[in-house]
Amino acid sequence: PYHTEAALTRGIESGFSVVRQCNAGASIGADYNGQILTYQDYFTVSERSMITDAPVKGIKTLYDITGEWFAYVCLTGFLCIIVISLFGRYLRKYVRFLFS
Repeated sequence: PYHTEAALTRGIESGFSVVRQCNAGASIGADYNGQILTYQDYFTVSERSMITDAPVKGIKTLYDITGEWFAYVCLTGFLCIIVISLFGRYLRKYVRFLFS
């Protein structure tokens, strides 16, 4: 149940409760801390209705406040490495010309 776990992870990092209903798989209800309140596997139960009591109020998380800054820093570093590797020879010649 990869998609169920991915939904739970997104709920934890964003600080909100998750209720994920699935037609032929694993359904889950979890709170904002990641505590699983209800879990139901479609293939192992005969009664296919699930009732959960998930809190409506969430919490502020570090990811919620900072957003995708870490990904942007990694992308900027990667682009700098690409530019340096492609134009490194030319930059070295230019720097030598300036300081000689």
